[in-house]
Amino acid sequence: MEPEGTVELKPTSRGDFAALRGLFDDPSFAGWGSTAGQMDDAEIRAKYLGERLPQVECFLVLSSSLPVGLAQLHEDTARGGGMDLILLPTARGRGVGSASVHTLVERARTVHQWAYVTVDPDL
Repeated sequence: MEPEGTVELKPTSRGDFAALRGLFDDPSFAGWGSTAGQMDDAEIRAKYLGERLPQVECFLVLSSSLPVGLAQLHEDTARGGGMDLILLPTARGRGVGSASVHTLVERARTVHQWAYVTVDPDL
């Protein structure tokens, strides 16, 4: 499925706190990131604003320039790692997730030269 509008993965930085806070305020993000309930400001800053580089890269998922999700690549070994992705309900079923996964896999292969990428779905 081709995404509706443009999809971009933007590396997070300290200036993205407000966008991340908005995402984590959405009920669909409750409990994501190994936290029960709504994530507090300190945890967002510690986990998702570049403090864990280079082992964990975080990206805002932008659809038509609006933040609609969060994606991560996390190194597990020198040969590979995992990815995580969460989207707002309004972004689901529109090709945003598929485009994001393709971008993450390409980055894992070309930038990190990983031999494998795992996905750990939260079911």
